[in-house]
Amino acid sequence: MGVSAVLSFSVRTLKCVILGAAFMVGAARAADYPSRPVVLIVPSSPGTSADTMARFLAEGMRGRLGQPVLVETRTGGGGVIAVKQTIAAPADGHTLLLYVDAVNTGSFFEKSYDVDPITRLTHIIELALTAGYLVTNAQTPFRTMPEMIAYAKANPGKMNIGSAYPQNEWDLKQMIERLGVDIQVIPYQGTAAILQSVISNDLQLGVPAFNIARGLAADGKLRFLAIMHPDRSTQMPNLPSITEFAPGFGGVYASTGISGPPGLPGDIVTRLNRVLNEILKEPAVRDRIINVIGSEVRGGTPEMWRASQEQVFNRYKRETQAKGLVPR
Repeated sequence: MGVSAVLSFSVRTLKCVILGAAFMVGAARAADYPSRPVVLIVPSSPGTSADTMARFLAEGMRGRLGQPVLVETRTGGGGVIAVKQTIAAPADGHTLLLYVDAVNTGSFFEKSYDVDPITRLTHIIELALTAGYLVTNAQTPFRTMPEMIAYAKANPGKMNIGSAYPQNEWDLKQMIERLGVDIQVIPYQGTAAILQSVISNDLQLGVPAFNIARGLAADGKLRFLAIMHPDRSTQMPNLPSITEFAPGFGGVYASTGISGPPGLPGDIVTRLNRVLNEILKEPAVRDRIINVIGSEVRGGTPEMWRASQEQVFNRYKRETQAKGLVPR
């Protein structure tokens, strides 16, 4: 065997040894993970769909990972604070972020939003899709979408709808434009305050999630008018979709998922993805997501979660650029 052949054989052997060692290290790291409690950061207020989901998923994760999973609420800045905390965390899988994809669109509306979750975070899994529901209070003279539209046209500028954050305000203005009505959008600090104003008739319309509005509707304080998604609701199949009255409107809904710090090792991502997909297949978990929270179960690969976020990001990019919107 010549010198060149020996060198070539040696290089190939060395590469195999390195790859084999890397595989063994990765396997050992995944087997040892987690070595302490996992912190699951949630940038949503207690009682919201994302917070509720985080708390019962934490129970399933604890059973499969063998360590407690602690839900940590970190609100403020439209999700910026929670995202930055996750980005700064060690890339060892002990800090994770459960969030809705609306955090990716903040830069279109506010100059202060200076993070890019899509490119900075390591994505793990999409959990669920949650749609908003257009509701009114029991005192309004309309009960259906056609009646609401007719009333709004007969009373231009006299109806109000509450928005919880800048992206929500944008969505509602797009809806109003496509409905061809004159309804005022009033900014609020959170959904809870909006619901109180809808119940008291200070606002005539609001867009809460299903799990928040269902009890109030059952008590006769609210009426459902439409689901704010292109598809009809599985929980209320007779309720119309907003796009049946506002063609071309994108809707008001959000996907929830889990991501981690940048540089999270692939073996840990794979394990977390597998564990969470298993949890999402459990009948009791699916029932809570569908019938308690009122969301659609997702699941899938890390790549699917990233692609879902990119799709929403590109939608808002197209819409805001077409309108010439400048972040404030």
